[in-house]
Amino acid sequence: GMDREKKKDTWRAKLGYIEFSEEKRQDIWIIKLDKNGNMEWEEIFGDNEPDIANSIIQTKDGGYAVAGFICTIYSGKQDIWIIKLGENGNKEWEKTFDGDKNDVAHSIIQTKDGGYAIAASTGKKLWGEENCWVIKLNAKGGMEWDNNFGGTNWDEIYSIIQTKDGNFITTGCSWSRGEGRGDVRVAKLNKRGDLLWQKYLPFPQRKLPVKPL
Repeated sequence: GMDREKKKDTWRAKLGYIEFSEEKRQDIWIIKLDKNGNMEWEEIFGDNEPDIANSIIQTKDGGYAVAGFICTIYSGKQDIWIIKLGENGNKEWEKTFDGDKNDVAHSIIQTKDGGYAIAASTGKKLWGEENCWVIKLNAKGGMEWDNNFGGTNWDEIYSIIQTKDGNFITTGCSWSRGEGRGDVRVAKLNKRGDLLWQKYLPFPQRKLPVKPL
């Protein structure tokens, strides 16, 4: 599994993908386990294209929210895909977001107002053509605001949290300072998605930044 969510009652939801070799496709595979590791339910989401999920959380209503992306082979594009599940794995709604490039949701959180915030990236997967993308959704998955920001080179964010004051902090990586190495990039956005500040912290090797505390 690529991600897992710890429930309040110590149950687990496991997230990954299942590959159909004969059909040459991948679908999102979600498995719900009880505290003893026994499977309670499973759901598979996808179509004839490769579909990948990167993050799952348990929502305040006992359900789940899943973030990832869907691929369109013929157009060569990827779109962000958000799925909201009920407590028993039934799909309540889904949303896709197309930035007209290769778009990937790396993580999702539920916000204080019951909506969602997504840490994503958008670009052409070429050096210097990748930017950070933060998306704020309401409780039904409608977009409230988004902010696409980055430097002159490759920039991505992998995680996001909401602070006590309702603002947001993201962490990711950046190769925009032109020093021949990557940096950890920490950015703060306000409740409306405006970029307040960003900091670059050098790291000696290419390691993915951890989730901010």
